[in-house]
Amino acid sequence: MWFFRRMLRVPWTARKTNEEVLKETESTRSLMSRIRRRQAKFVGHIMRREGLENLVITGRMEGKKSRGRQREKMLDGMTSWMGTNIVGILGSRELEGHDRQRQGARHLMMMMTYIYFWIIVLNFQL
Repeated sequence: MWFFRRMLRVPWTARKTNEEVLKETESTRSLMSRIRRRQAKFVGHIMRREGLENLVITGRMEGKKSRGRQREKMLDGMTSWMGTNIVGILGSRELEGHDRQRQGARHLMMMMTYIYFWIIVLNFQL
């Protein structure tokens, strides 16, 4: 980010956010989009299998909830950066039904990538 600030001659004392600098240079954060795309692929891979990884991502554990602030699930994190509720769009029943099938998981990943493309890459407003 420092090289964009240097190109625009923005002093370090100026209170400009990184987002403002990116808008001025008409750039995007390619590293973050790459990380998020890989994270979405990983979730699709894990949702096809049963196991500890699936439990961690979905956050479904038996028993009573522990005291204090609840831990954030991985799907909640993806929901926040996608700007929309993944389970709400696809339906929780559809999500649970498709995660064991390879074809269904592929459809789920295609939908998540499509939503990501329109919301994040093209800055589509709902």
